[in-house]
Amino acid sequence: MDYSTIWLIFGKLPMIFMFTSSMYCCSKQIGSRLTTWSFSAFFVSISIGVFVFPSILGAYIMGLICLFGMIKLLSNQPAAWRSVVWPLMNTFLSIILVGRLGCWFAGCCFGEVSDLPWAVQYAGEGFVSAYHFDRYHHHATDLSLAVHPVQLYESLGLVGVLGLSFWFKSLWGQVSSACLSLAFYLGVYAVINPFKAYLNNMSSLVYYGPLSKLQLVLLCIILLLILMAYYFRDSKDKAIITLDKNNLLIKSISLTDGLILWISLSAAAGLSITLGTPLSAKLSIFGAFLSAVAFMQMLHYRIKRFDHHISSSFDDSFEEEPSFKHNVLTWSFFIAIIPLCLSPLLIPNRADTKSQDKLVSHRTWIYKLDSKSKKLIRIGRYDDLGEKELEQLKDHNTYVQGWSCAGPNIYLR
Repeated sequence: MDYSTIWLIFGKLPMIFMFTSSMYCCSKQIGSRLTTWSFSAFFVSISIGVFVFPSILGAYIMGLICLFGMIKLLSNQPAAWRSVVWPLMNTFLSIILVGRLGCWFAGCCFGEVSDLPWAVQYAGEGFVSAYHFDRYHHHATDLSLAVHPVQLYESLGLVGVLGLSFWFKSLWGQVSSACLSLAFYLGVYAVINPFKAYLNNMSSLVYYGPLSKLQLVLLCIILLLILMAYYFRDSKDKAIITLDKNNLLIKSISLTDGLILWISLSAAAGLSITLGTPLSAKLSIFGAFLSAVAFMQMLHYRIKRFDHHISSSFDDSFEEEPSFKHNVLTWSFFIAIIPLCLSPLLIPNRADTKSQDKLVSHRTWIYKLDSKSKKLIRIGRYDDLGEKELEQLKDHNTYVQGWSCAGPNIYLR
């Protein structure tokens, strides 16, 4: 399979399916209107997370902060966020699990050279072989050197983490289970990080005793997550807020407030498109569409209140519709937004084009072969570096994601 097909099967489609499933699960707990507003905030902010902390974890953390902030802003129940944290965490871990399988098939995110029985080799003409030629002077004819399948290590570790997530949920509840799941994943990441051939930052190469700076930071975060899990352990016996016929979780939103929210989320989406990677930019577009859906939901709800001759000062505490009708409306809503969810598939990716000039985007990551560790270190994006810096990099062992023989020692990632 070529890279674009792998990216479609293991990247775009699973991500859309998992996010849509997560939205449905959350809507069963906090309602479709609050779900739509909060997830639109999530999607338009993940690119900002990538800009602040360049990784999928940074993107997801920023998205969760904005999602929980929107719930806090619009919900009339302080504990409403507890109903969504567990499905959101499992969605994040599932996306990484499937995505790492795609990385393994595509030959990216590969590990260090290994002579273990389960080490894998990749086709001779590719990014791995080019990197091995520069580092080990290995001229590949058919296959590259055997390397650690770190992508599979991470996926297998996540299988165990997701299994423990359901077990801890029955013991300590949803919030504690989500904290422990993230803690275990960060533990898996910290263990396999030294086996990776290329890294996102230099902190993985700065050691204090047996542990690197990155591992020490992750250890501190893991301890904090364990303390949080212990703190929220009693929430297992507390009723998680759910929708019923007498309870709506979203505050009354005026037309002005709704319009301000819509404009703000659209502006954030525009910023995200500028700052983000190609994928996060596509998700930002989806977030902008979703904010429009949320605004239309608000208008529909206010018209329904007007039709019932309810004054504008009355809040949202009137009797909810019967559960059967609510379920039908919820399913109808998600069936209606399926084409919207699939819209990112219609936007071409770098891997979808064969034109050499179009293979490089302004948000492309650039990697440099570190002189001491001989690992690939991420040094920035294409548009973050000046022309002189780019010319200087071409005289060294530099790898640009998406480039194919664009200059001396520049290879396809």
